[in-house]
Amino acid sequence: NGFWDFFLNWHHHFQNQVANKSDQPLLIIIAEDSTIYEKLKKLPTSKINTTIILPGYNSANDSASGKAEDYDSIAYKSLVSSRAT
Repeated sequence: NGFWDFFLNWHHHFQNQVANKSDQPLLIIIAEDSTIYEKLKKLPTSKINTTIILPGYNSANDSASGKAEDYDSIAYKSLVSSRAT
């Protein structure tokens, strides 16, 4: 939940920064699992052009596991080791 709260805070400030600009950016948000994807889809809409992506899932946005990876699992370590820094 700490990361979700951090994201909500960041998102709020980002919206305030670009709200009155004539050249609106495209905001692309990548969800790491279907739980977060559903939370993101429920965010209030804004004037910012936003795309939410759930990678590695089929068109119905379902996954084999449907849940976040465990912190100390091999799958989690593989996920975070492949992220850009």
